[in-house]
Amino acid sequence: QFNPGAGYGAGTQVFKALEAKEKSKGLELLRKLARKLQDKHIRCVQVLARGDPALELVQIVESHRCDLTAIGASGTTHSGPTGGVFSSLL
Repeated sequence: QFNPGAGYGAGTQVFKALEAKEKSKGLELLRKLARKLQDKHIRCVQVLARGDPALELVQIVESHRCDLTAIGASGTTHSGPTGGVFSSLL
């Protein structure tokens, strides 16, 4: 049975707390970037998603009819050309 956070010596409660903290930080970053774009009269949609990167990205882009998509991978476990979003989209 999968036990989130078990590899870090923590139980589910700690894992969920860490996940909530990171989600909060991600949403705050999106809000700051959106304000900068809106100040320049650029319409934007902020989405913080979780799941299979390729599937999530396609669903979000299609549902919002995006002309441009920016993907952040900094700070993720498998960022870079050998994992994460990059390899999922190839």
